Amino acid sequence: MKHLISFKIPLFSSRKTIKEFLKSFHVGRGKIEEIRVLNEIYLNQNKVNLDAYLEGGDLLSFLNEEEEIKQFSEKEIEVLYEDDGLIAVNKPFNLLVHSDGIEKDTLLNRVAYYLYKKNEPPLIYPLHRLDKETTGVILFAKDFFHGNMMDDLFLNQKITRVYRAVCEGYIKDNEGVLHFHIGRNRHSSQKMIISSTGEEIITYYKVLKRAQNKTYLELELKTGKRHQIRLSLSFIGHPILGDTLYGNKFSKDNLHLEASRFVFIHPLTSEKISIEAPLRKELSFDK
Repeated sequence: MKHLISFKIPLFSSRKTIKEFLKSFHVGRGKIEEIRVLNEIYLNQNKVNLDAYLEGGDLLSFLNEEEEIKQFSEKEIEVLYEDDGLIAVNKPFNLLVHSDGIEKDTLLNRVAYYLYKKNEPPLIYPLHRLDKETTGVILFAKDFFHGNMMDDLFLNQKITRVYRAVCEGYIKDNEGVLHFHIGRNRHSSQKMIISSTGEEIITYYKVLKRAQNKTYLELELKTGKRHQIRLSLSFIGHPILGDTLYGNKFSKDNLHLEASRFVFIHPLTSEKISIEAPLRKELSFDK
């Protein structure tokens, strides 16, 4: 389906051509060529080509041709933040972000239905991953332009990602760094392992409270690899409460891990965006 994408040009992009502007926001050559071939580019509602020059405050619009999400789930979502190109929602426990080929009720399909009801094209992309059992903030882009823009922030570690967790036992130090290397577990496709030949993972942590042989933590991701927090805490002997994969496999508790706060500077508006999920009662030591 073809849909029109529109946004205002920031002042710092003045005197760039449209092509230069798109490149500066990490749009690839193939996508730029697709926009050129579609030949539906408008600057302040006047048809132009990719060599037209921009000024701050201009309204740029062009056609985007991509596949819509066709599978909807009509269950409600909790929106934490939304603008023309981004939406962040509070992911519930025990819900997949996108389908495993079987499950039809996914967070992606719920968000697609939310946009469909608003008469917005359901063309969303999850910008990062949360495990099925992890709750909290998850960010989606509404189109490829905002997706590329935000992918660059994630890649260059320009998004502060803060998590809350409760782990088993008392962690001795009040704060520290979990710095390891992570790789695939050859014996289990579901698990990761600490491996000297794997990718670097770095997580900063701060102890909020110790009580009842549990430690309440705030953690900040420096890198963002699969199961980074879960594996790191398990490796130091303090698995997350309810983690049946890396901790007590017989636990009846829900996984006590939440993506609690994301903070970044919006690349288009230069506005500081802070997105926070309501703190789950299990993660609050004030209960």
